[in-house]
Amino acid sequence: MRKFRILALMLVLIMVLAGCGTGNSTPAAKDIVILYTNDAHCGIEDGMGYQGLSAAKRALLAAGNKVLLVDNGDAVQGDTIGTLSKGEYIIDIMNKLGYDVATPGNHEFDYGMDQFNKLVEKADFDYISCNFVDKDGNPVLKPYVIKEADGVKIAFVGISTPKTITTSTPTYFQDGNGNYIYGFMQDDTGEKLYTAVQSAVDAARKEGAKYVIAMAHLGIEADCQPWTSSDVIVNTSGIDVVLDLTDFDRKCRGASLVITGEGHLDSQSLRGKTVVGVARRARALGVPAAALVGGCETALDAVYAEGVSGVFPIHPALCTWPQAAARTEEDLRFTVGNLLRFMAALRR
Repeated sequence: MRKFRILALMLVLIMVLAGCGTGNSTPAAKDIVILYTNDAHCGIEDGMGYQGLSAAKRALLAAGNKVLLVDNGDAVQGDTIGTLSKGEYIIDIMNKLGYDVATPGNHEFDYGMDQFNKLVEKADFDYISCNFVDKDGNPVLKPYVIKEADGVKIAFVGISTPKTITTSTPTYFQDGNGNYIYGFMQDDTGEKLYTAVQSAVDAARKEGAKYVIAMAHLGIEADCQPWTSSDVIVNTSGIDVVLDLTDFDRKCRGASLVITGEGHLDSQSLRGKTVVGVARRARALGVPAAALVGGCETALDAVYAEGVSGVFPIHPALCTWPQAAARTEEDLRFTVGNLLRFMAALRR
């Protein structure tokens, strides 16, 4: 039977490797691999950056894998490139990279509903959300989409945080009289959200999906209750994988490898960096960790000291990202190739 893999790639924060259906989670040749980004916030040069993401995708394809690329929300807002273009330049980049599907996070709406609709139209990929509805309760977007990879039907169900109604700009969801004409099923019990998710999951299964992946821009923090990803898991059935940003321990427990991506590191600012924090948590869970990093050799030595099993430098002699970014994509592909060989060795 073909193995089904999830390679979770978060540009700004972490990359997580988690299995679906088997205990082994290292992608091998001719597997189905899902690359996903979460809360990129216009970070086109943060962490691996979109250039590194492109290199990773190319390397996986070259190894014979089937690759799907998805975004879990909050991609178009957060830096000048987003502000000046109202998110359009980011959509251009995502189109170029070949994204397959995306879920809107709360910040996708920060430029207003007219601009949000324009971004959806501009995207060459599907935006999905089962709980973003109009005043009559009808979904504004497709609740889910099914993608087929080598004959395997994979459903993606979009879930947007009900907190969007307040964490974006409330008036964007109202008419001229202050009446809400859009909503996110933000009832106090969470039942409306759970029902919407379950309905989408059931419909996807009925349509023949072998796997159902919930793309949940929700979170697990207390102030997100009763709409956390954990709440959704407990109150629904039929979901194989939940993609969400924050539940690191749950995602990593039982995984065969955790990969963290970080851009520039230096010895002065190393403490508190994401790559170090991820390595420490992975070590506490007894899971091997690997890192794709750039920075000075002293910083890379410190990463090794945190228990990282393999460090894969992106131009280790260079200490600024602009210098690293000026290097060729071929160098990044070489780094990703080394990473894949490391993962194959772990699998053996």
